[in-house]
Amino acid sequence: MTDLTPARKRNIIVLGAGVQGLAVACLLKSGGHNVSISSKSSPTSPETDPYYTSPKAGANWQSYATSNDLRLQSFDEITFRAMWRLCDTDDGASKAAGIIKTNGIQYFTKKPKNFKFPWYCESGLTPNFRELEHDELLDGIEFGFQFDTLLINAPKFLTWLLNKYEALGGSIVLEETTRLSDLYNRNPDVDIVINCSGIGARTLGDVEDQTVKPGRGQIIIVDAPQVKPTISFDIGDVFGNKEEVTYVIPRDDGTVILGGTYQIGNSDLNPDPEIAKGIMDRCIKICPELLSPNGDKPKILKHVVGLRPSRDDGIRLDSEVKISSTGKAVLVIHNYGHGGYGFQSSFGCGQSVLGIVNQYCGTIEPTLNSFTSAMIEHPPHKYMQYTHLHQEKVLNVV
Repeated sequence: MTDLTPARKRNIIVLGAGVQGLAVACLLKSGGHNVSISSKSSPTSPETDPYYTSPKAGANWQSYATSNDLRLQSFDEITFRAMWRLCDTDDGASKAAGIIKTNGIQYFTKKPKNFKFPWYCESGLTPNFRELEHDELLDGIEFGFQFDTLLINAPKFLTWLLNKYEALGGSIVLEETTRLSDLYNRNPDVDIVINCSGIGARTLGDVEDQTVKPGRGQIIIVDAPQVKPTISFDIGDVFGNKEEVTYVIPRDDGTVILGGTYQIGNSDLNPDPEIAKGIMDRCIKICPELLSPNGDKPKILKHVVGLRPSRDDGIRLDSEVKISSTGKAVLVIHNYGHGGYGFQSSFGCGQSVLGIVNQYCGTIEPTLNSFTSAMIEHPPHKYMQYTHLHQEKVLNVV
């Protein structure tokens, strides 16, 4: 842990214990600050809150940043590099975190008009990228490509983050917060509040961001340890553009996520049997390995529905100063609206939040610690140049 002078150490409350809240809290605590998480939910008891989305995620690393969205590219790249580095360590960290390397495949019925390969393939970020040969394509599929990527066992990763955070001395208070101002009005020593409320940002008092909308995702968890690659079908522009999506995401424990849906504005948490049947059929078409040697479908372990915290304008990551009931100036940093890419942007968004906090505290350079050192040891390529510009932009608001 970094030793900060009393003038630079801050008392911080992080609202939310999803993947964004936990990643931010770990980075801030490892950076030497006094940090407490306030959350209705926790990775230790995910079933108590049906709106606790993070444990229900796939999850894999497959950036959906467009070629012009340099901010999201930087968040995703920083996270990829940190997780990739974690897999290269020999201390068992990646196993504990539920992260493994694998082959990623994207199939398309036809090659899209004016198609450009994703930025992470063209930049060389994801190793072993290549277009698939004709004899590697399945029936009814005319185009595809592959690259090396990462799989993340969501519940395992969340528990790992929580354990890291608590080992650093961080605390978590299980409570429901209905107004953001309650956090600094009832805690007069608080200097900074980080709003990682996810889907809750829509109804959270003092925020009530109506551009945050549920992105209903229905998946099936099956037992299929023979499946190794993560596969998606016609998914390049999925978020916000179509409700039916098809993907296969294995986990390190032999289970496989079959998806799915992306239904903006739909908050129904009940699994739909007809949708489930369609998911199973579509996933078997793009991944015949799901079938047993006898042609049997995989054993279904669970049907799951989660609500992604989608936002019309994408991630909100900015800061403002609020005045508490005692007249104290409190820095509020908002970090929500991550839709279906909360895991793959987690450390990148966390580093951006850490940069805002450190500059606010008078520490100009990012604080090096066990998390951020893995992120910045690698020389950045051109897409990452936007990160510091973005930090300067939001800091001008403070």
